[in-house]
Amino acid sequence: MFGVAIVLVAWGCGSDGDGDNESGAAGSTASGGTESAGTTGGSSGAAATAGPGEAGGSADCCGFDVPCPSGTSCQGTADDYRANTGACEPTPTDGGCYNSADCPADGICTGVTACGCTSQCTEPPAPGTCEPMGEPCCLTNSDCDQGICVGALAFSKGRCAEAPSDGTCYTDDDCPSGVCTGGSVCGCGANCPTLLGTCTTDS
Repeated sequence: MFGVAIVLVAWGCGSDGDGDNESGAAGSTASGGTESAGTTGGSSGAAATAGPGEAGGSADCCGFDVPCPSGTSCQGTADDYRANTGACEPTPTDGGCYNSADCPADGICTGVTACGCTSQCTEPPAPGTCEPMGEPCCLTNSDCDQGICVGALAFSKGRCAEAPSDGTCYTDDDCPSGVCTGGSVCGCGANCPTLLGTCTTDS
């Protein structure tokens, strides 16, 4: 009987087939996962859809209401900036730029390859170059020798223009009441006019 029990116990331990099969399945799954990852990683499709931190932008998001840490610049599209999903990248030190705030007073940033922090992009972000505009550009009123800065946003420059007087305006914000009729603003370097309009009220 004792001998039979030993045989049965030995058979029970050896027949832990579920455990062996699970180990084998796990090994197969791991192997399959590795092969799949290798295949996907080697495919051109994976490179074309790489996410944030890879071919995409930095994982540090930025925008109109979310500034980047010191030494970095926010890059992205206008929609990225509005949604605070631009991406912080190290500020270029060789004359390049990620937005117009990186450029001298009379320059704007062009040619940036942008990729927001939540985007999947075919190319990684890359800096553009500062292009002189041959006209006074500005980010704030203090950048203007005369007049005020109009049409500027957080990462794009406006133009220095005549300050509106009572009853004139560039946008509705210049009118204490009513709306601005005939006024318009245009960013620096853009092919559009900056015009003074007139504040009007509904009669």
